[in-house]
Amino acid sequence: TLTANYNGNPTALYQWYDCLNGNAPINGANGPTYTSPNNGLFSVTVFDSGCEFSAPCEAVLSASNEEFDNAIVRVYPNPSSEFISVVALNASIEKVEILSLSGQVISTYDQSFDQISVSHLSKGLYLVRLTTEKGSHIQKVVKD
Repeated sequence: TLTANYNGNPTALYQWYDCLNGNAPINGANGPTYTSPNNGLFSVTVFDSGCEFSAPCEAVLSASNEEFDNAIVRVYPNPSSEFISVVALNASIEKVEILSLSGQVISTYDQSFDQISVSHLSKGLYLVRLTTEKGSHIQKVVKD
């Protein structure tokens, strides 16, 4: 559950957005808190007396999808300086994306691979989004 920490007018309006879906507004997500059923990146905008206050995207990485959880996904080593390996047991990986914390796609891999180079990335925290026939999984990865 994400919470907008806004202490202004109690009649302020809220709108939560899906940062991984082009910052699309989330239908029905109009309160000071938002609980996502899926992993992802989300932001909120507070509308108060003609002003807008927007928060940066925040990652939700603990939401569960039982069918996908059974796939057993691993991204390793973490942290890494040169390469990462991506494994999904009981599922076929269709796509791997490396994203910035703001949700910008940095690299996309649509084919089979043993390792993915991360040597081109600056040091810092990134998200790896794996897509299989069972769904998507997001994991934080540190580039050192």
